[in-house]
Order: sequence, then C-alpha cells, then structure tokens
Amino acid sequence: MIGPIALHGGGEFLAGDEPILGHLLGLAARASLARSELARGAEASTLRVELLTTAVARHRPDMAYAVGATAFERVAAELGAGVAGERVAGTRVLLHHARVVDAVSAADPDLADRLGAADLVYLPGGDPDAVVGILAGTAAWQAVEQARARGAVVAGASAGAMALGERTWTRDGYVAGFGWAGGLVVVPHASAERMNGMRRTIDALERGVDLAILGLPERTGVTGGPGSWTVVGAAGAWWWPPHHVAPAHLLERTVIRD
Repeated sequence: MIGPIALHGGGEFLAGDEPILGHLLGLAARASLARSELARGAEASTLRVELLTTAVARHRPDMAYAVGATAFERVAAELGAGVAGERVAGTRVLLHHARVVDAVSAADPDLADRLGAADLVYLPGGDPDAVVGILAGTAAWQAVEQARARGAVVAGASAGAMALGERTWTRDGYVAGFGWAGGLVVVPHASAERMNGMRRTIDALERGVDLAILGLPERTGVTGGPGSWTVVGAAGAWWWPPHHVAPAHLLERTVIRD
C-alpha cells in the first residue's frame, strides 16, 4: 500500500495555506484508518505527523518546526481531529520534530524509528541542496521510504517538493532528486513569468527533453503520484509535458495524467 505524495509550491504554514494542510491531514487520516482496519479491525486513535526540517539545517530548524506545528495544530482543531470532510472518532494529531540536519542526526535510530512510524512526513522549504545532500542514502530517508511503503503521506513544500522530483535545482546547478514524483521537475513559487524560460532550461539538462515541468504557485499543490496528480489550491498549477511548446494552466481539482 504505497502512500500518496504531495508537492506544494511554497508559502507553507502562512495564512491561506489551511486548505492544503487540511487536505494532507485528511489523506493521512484515511490511510491510517484503512491500515488500522486491515490490521486490527479498529479505528485509528493517533495520527502521527513528522515535520522533517532538513531544508533549513543551515538556518533555524527549531523555529521552522514551531511555525509548522502551530499551523497544523490550528487546522487540526478547526477540522475536528484533522480529518478533512469526515470525522474519525477518537483520532488525535501527534506532531513531532524530525530534526535531521546533519549526518549524525540522519543516522539517529530513534529519529529513524519515529519517521518509519509516521502517517504524514512533511518536508518544509529552505535550501534545495540540503534536502538531498543530507538525506540521501541515510537511515532517516530509508525510514521515510518504509513509512510510505505502508501507506504514509510524504509531502514536500518548495525545496522539499523539488527534491522529490527527478531533478532538483541547487546553487551549483541541477542535481538528481529522489525521483519519487516520477520524471518531472518541480518549479515552486511559480508564476506565468517564471515559467517562460523553464522549458529551455530543463531541455538543456541530460535527458531533460523527457522531463515534465510542474509549476506550483504558493499555497497550491498537487497530490497523488506518478501517472495521476490532482491540483489542490485556488491558484491552479502549470503543467508542461515533454515536447510541448507551452505549459497549460490547470484549475483546482484538475487531474493531471502524465
């Protein structure tokens, strides 16, 4: 039971981002409940959310966690235990800081155990190179893979979303991402103007002509996985498949088939 991926354009946790956070909590709660029913025939009692602040390892990860936790707590309370559109009796949201900021913390077995048990792993934005540079090949990232393999939601915002694509931008140029989102490049903080030159930039990469480009404005995202993405957020998204001369601007709830 592979869990869904969410890609977010940035501006996470700010006013106006509540619909995205609620949607993520709803996805995670439904997946958690499904696993509980399969395993025990019982309702899920706790929704475990890990905020993985690797992208701000060079800055203030504790502050990033505090801002994110406050936003999630507010939305969970407003939605009635964090379940968007439906209520699950007795469910509570339990937030933790997955403070993976260097090689030592990325190898921490206690942090890895928590990540592996998560129902939602959320990677906020920051420095794109830090995400892949610190997490790739580590016990922490292997634990996130294990969580997703049993149905957990993995969400990335801005730099976190970029890292889940096939290629991710860094200050030293494009490097390999984790590839969980399939053959695409995520452009966060997207606008029509920012999308203009992206096709030429991506086509110039090795095998770039075969990559799709997903442009996400702030407080907008997509959820799903390779082959099928649903746009979430009023600003819509830009989808630029390989070999197309221009991107299409897609409205909220549009399903992208790649």
